[in-house]
Order: sequence, then C-alpha cells, then structure tokens
Amino acid sequence: MQHKLGAVFFVLTFPLATQAGDARMEIQATTGYLAAPQLTDWQGDAMGGLSVGLDWPVLDQLRLGLRLTFGVVAMPYGSEDGEPLPGGRSGYNPSYFESATTFLPTVAFSMGIPLGERVSLDLALGLGLVSSSEMEFRSFLPNPSAGLGLAVYLGRSQFIDVGLRLQVDAMLMAWFEGTPVLLQPQVGLFMAF
Repeated sequence: MQHKLGAVFFVLTFPLATQAGDARMEIQATTGYLAAPQLTDWQGDAMGGLSVGLDWPVLDQLRLGLRLTFGVVAMPYGSEDGEPLPGGRSGYNPSYFESATTFLPTVAFSMGIPLGERVSLDLALGLGLVSSSEMEFRSFLPNPSAGLGLAVYLGRSQFIDVGLRLQVDAMLMAWFEGTPVLLQPQVGLFMAF
C-alpha cells in the first residue's frame, strides 16, 4: 500500500519537481484606483501597491505560483454603535467620518497562461485583509479575493524580463453588512528574474 501511495505522490509532483529549475521571481510596483461602489458615502480613491510573486511552469502553456500583494489607500470610516463602518456614515454618529491609512495585503495562488510570445493572461485566487487603525480586530479577518490581469512583456533577456501588467483585483468584505466588493483596477511595472 505504501508503495502505491508513493507512486501516486511521485506522479502528481513530478511535473512540479522537474520544472523547479525554471522557477521565477517577480516584483511589481502598481498604481491604480480603489473603487467601492457599494459603500454609501465614499466611492473610492487613488491607491498604490507592491507585489512579489514566485511561479514555475507545470506545463508548456501553464505557470502556477504564489503572489503577495500589499496595497495602500486612504479610506474614511464611520461608526455604527461603536463598530467601524468603512466608507459610510451612520445614524448612530453621523458626524464621525475619519480617514485612515488602510492596508490591503493579499496572498493568492496565481496562474499564468501565455497568449503569445509577449502576452500572458494572469489569474489569482486568495485571501486578503482590510487593515487600519479604525478596523481594530477586524483588520485580521480574512476576506476572499480574486484577480485577473494581462501582462505585456516590453523587454526580455536571458536573466530578466520587464513588462507592464493591467489588472483588476476584487476583495469581498465578507464581515460587513451587504458584503461590499472593493474593486482595484491597476497598472503595474514588473520585473521577473
């Protein structure tokens, strides 16, 4: 039985192990906009970010990996019976609407599908946080996130690739009434090693 399980594990992991030498690290700086159409008193603002990724080929036309993203935006918060209310004023305390630096860290599994020699479709699925001094303990509650991007390689060499990525990330604020979605259209400059 152990030999059969070992053989199955080998067959499943062999493509990953054989391609490990082709692993690639990517660093990207992004700028964009955080759109929050479902929030009542704030619809969004400019944001910036940084992401780091690691991926490797598992098939000729498929790369899998992990992506860590760190976005920053100034978001206002109201107070609903002492609880934070992102992007909205409340009847409980309508005069309270304070802006706070908000961090949007995300960890996601990524998938890259080449569409040509210089273009790639990128997909991501993971978990993210909405963290600020206003959010208190809710800063540590994970929210589902997803991303879709199109990478265009501007220059390629044996050691480094440079490109531009257009992407839209979305985070579902699962712990808030109405489960608002934060949309993050962005453009980023990346380097892959």
